Amino acid sequence: MKLVCLAALTALAACTPPRAGAPTEAAAPAAAAPAPSATYSPFAVILDAADAPAHAITFKDVGLRLAPAQAAVVHEALAEAVAARLQAHAARAVHDPTVADPAWHTQCASAHRYVDVWRSDAPARVGFSIWAGCGSDDRLAWAERPLAGPTALDGPDMLSAVEDVAAAIATAIAPCPHAPCG
Repeated sequence: MKLVCLAALTALAACTPPRAGAPTEAAAPAAAAPAPSATYSPFAVILDAADAPAHAITFKDVGLRLAPAQAAVVHEALAEAVAARLQAHAARAVHDPTVADPAWHTQCASAHRYVDVWRSDAPARVGFSIWAGCGSDDRLAWAERPLAGPTALDGPDMLSAVEDVAAAIATAIAPCPHAPCG
């Protein structure tokens, strides 16, 4: 799938930076392997409807533990699937390398939702947390969804697993314009 960059991402980049020293992610559940550093996805969801719960949704991989090529496929599929679930808000997935810059993910608290994603073991599951800002009180939702097995994000079950977590993310974001929802 070929995605296009949108002017909306550029406009959001002009927002103010976060408070100094504020945490930017949820503590991920304990994993069997050491957690890798976060990877910011260049895929985002833009919502154009006036009643949208946010104007942009971005994604941060805080522990999916995938090879870079597979991570790119999962990141794109996740943005596409979340956008498809939020069509009532004129949502569309976009690709823009500027959103892979860590500084970009700490801006625009009121107009932006930040989604951290990870994979946990025993039992296999994929998790997410949704944020509206940088402080611990800005977490809107946290959940984990079961996976068919430990390699569900690596193999033929990947699209099914991504669809399931995307549905849960969209369900958590949709009713939460300004208040915690989890």
